[in-house]
Amino acid sequence: MEKPSQIFMFDTSSINQIATSPSDETLIYLSKDNGFEYYFTEIQSIEAQGNISNNKQSDIFVSKKDAEFMANLFRIISKLQTKYIGQIATLRPNKWRLDGTFELMSDCEQKAEAMFNDILNNNDYQHYNDAMLALTAIVNGCILVTNDNRLYRKINKHYPKRAIKYNEFIELIKA
Repeated sequence: MEKPSQIFMFDTSSINQIATSPSDETLIYLSKDNGFEYYFTEIQSIEAQGNISNNKQSDIFVSKKDAEFMANLFRIISKLQTKYIGQIATLRPNKWRLDGTFELMSDCEQKAEAMFNDILNNNDYQHYNDAMLALTAIVNGCILVTNDNRLYRKINKHYPKRAIKYNEFIELIKA
């Protein structure tokens, strides 16, 4: 596992906040010139699509507003992304696939697995993506940027200072 420094990963709540603040997006983009790196994984795209799917009225139509928001999220991800990384393979029922998008976690990462299980809290439906995003961020040496209080607490309980609130992150890159 790499030591975290200026490598960050955003959860969906943070990406949504970037999407509503063009000045933050520009600031984050410019921070790449100062050595800040932004890692993304398939989880953010899946959650973004899920947010749109959950808000639409039918299986066929998506509102123009939702479609524009979704396109903006994907534009932000592609613009800010320094590196794409695969998810960590957990081999949980109905939550894995053999398509090359998953990485294997080394045996020395048992502490990360304990954090994963704490976040998951036996609720694959509600907390799986958060647990996967946290696990992937930690194993790849990232600091997770989030506005999710529960996720923030759980990560920092196991790995102090490995999760940061969105507003703290913005202040950090302004410095």
